[in-house]
This record gives sequence, C-alpha cells and structure tokens, in this order.
Amino acid sequence: MKTRGWRGIAYNWLISDGVLYEGRGAGVISGATKGWNSRTESICYAGWGSAEVAEENLRLIRAKVEEIQARYGGKLWVKPHSKLGSTSCPGSYLTSWLQQGMPVNGVVEETTVQSAAVYLESIKEQVARRPLSRRRRSRGEAVRVVQERLAERGFDPGPVDGIWGRKTTAALKQFQRSQGYLKPDGVCGVRTFHALFLQ
Repeated sequence: MKTRGWRGIAYNWLISDGVLYEGRGAGVISGATKGWNSRTESICYAGWGSAEVAEENLRLIRAKVEEIQARYGGKLWVKPHSKLGSTSCPGSYLTSWLQQGMPVNGVVEETTVQSAAVYLESIKEQVARRPLSRRRRSRGEAVRVVQERLAERGFDPGPVDGIWGRKTTAALKQFQRSQGYLKPDGVCGVRTFHALFLQ
C-alpha cells in the first residue's frame, strides 16, 4: 500500500487466520483486477493458496461468496483471480477448491449448486436473445464463459478475453463438427450452448 500510495487494500474483503476483515466493503469498486474492477467484488485470502487451506478459512470464503451472491440475486460469476489476469493467484489449492464448488468436508452446499445453475441459465438467456458470433462482434461475459468452456472441452478459442474473434469461431466450428448434429457455422445459439454445457 505504501509503495503505490494507497490508503487501503485493493480488495473488498480479506480473510486471514479464521477472521473476515472488511477492506473496501460491499458494493465498492475494488482495485484487485485491472479491467474487471468495476464488475467484481474481490476476496483476498492472506495465506499460501497452493497448500491446503484451513477449514475455518474455507468456510469464511464460502460464506462470504454466498452472502455476495444473495445480494446480487445469485447471478455472479465466481472466478479465481488467475482466470481474469496474468497471475497464479489464489494458488493451485484454492483454485481447484473454487472450481469444485467450494466443498467443506467434501460437501458442496446445495445453495452453491443452485447459484451456479441460476448463473448458467442467465447466460443461456442472453445467448437465446442474441446468439454469439464474430459477425455480430460479440463481446462480454457470455463470450468469456463460452470461450472458457470450449477450452475446458479441448477446443482452443485463443485468449479467454470476452471478445469473439477468429480463433473462437474456429474452435466453436470444431466443437460443432465433433457433435455430428450441429451446423458448423461458428455461431453459438441455444442449441450449441446446450450441447457445450449440458451434454
């Protein structure tokens, strides 16, 4: 903070040794991730996230995420910092834990699963209203979600940056061909979205 001349931390919340601290607080623009600060509420874990994290800290992180989701109607995207910027933060252990649905004692809370389902349904509705394609110059969260899913399924969309370009079009066409029943047009409508996420 002193080096950059900041008066406080860049994060909205900080978790350390089983204690939750308020940083910038609820609904305040964070300074944690360049290019995403106006659209995120950030939580910092003050520890080594590549080693096993104490259950008390995991419970606090999950509780804070659920509280934030409740404030925004369950529509938020829960991502590790490494998915939004060039960093390894928050470390391999915490990243894996987030991607598994934030289980504590091996249990993923039903509310967490429901929040993920609500979020995915909201993205699907966006795609239904306006299919994603290069021709439409599609950009934004829905594009990023599709790019990430293509990469997870082994189809390289290029950078996961929320901009629908040539590589994303080529990756989607490749995926569509692999399904055998989708038209390989490089446009992500509801049918392609369903195949990509729900099959």
